[in-house]
Amino acid sequence: MGYVTIFGLDSNRVSGFDFLNVRNLNRHGEIGNTQRGTLLALQETLRTHGDQAIPADYDYDASFKIALLHHHLTKPDGQPAASQLLDAINVVDLLSDMRIMRIDIALCGHELHPLGTRAGAQRPFQFSCAGSATKQDERINSFKVYYVESFARIAMEVYSASTKGGIYTFVRGPKVDLT
Repeated sequence: MGYVTIFGLDSNRVSGFDFLNVRNLNRHGEIGNTQRGTLLALQETLRTHGDQAIPADYDYDASFKIALLHHHLTKPDGQPAASQLLDAINVVDLLSDMRIMRIDIALCGHELHPLGTRAGAQRPFQFSCAGSATKQDERINSFKVYYVESFARIAMEVYSASTKGGIYTFVRGPKVDLT
């Protein structure tokens, strides 16, 4: 498929931090205007080959684009996440904008539910949890392996490890089509 472009977004910040503001004591996060602006500037550099480190045959628009962030953009059932991304609507709009970012998949953490769903109105993109300890059993850790066969065909396998009862087990779940 060619190149893969990965963008890491720090969603662990909340702008306007104030010790008297209870909002900052919870697990909410935010990408924020500054980081969105930096992301757009980076994307423009990648598009125009504005850096000598970019290979001559690199094509931003033809690359498979992944966004990584900590907080969930949404939950599959439409309910708000326990740890909200405060500017989730702005981030989803940016990542799905065909003229600007056009992300193919966003991988998140925080909620840790093994989900695969679509987000975005302009050009919907895949959205999934990358994995870690589960909410049900903190002794079980998981990770996902993503199979990208084409821009329109992405699958995921969940691998779980457990030391419950003093016995280490490693289990591969079924391959799930995310498209």
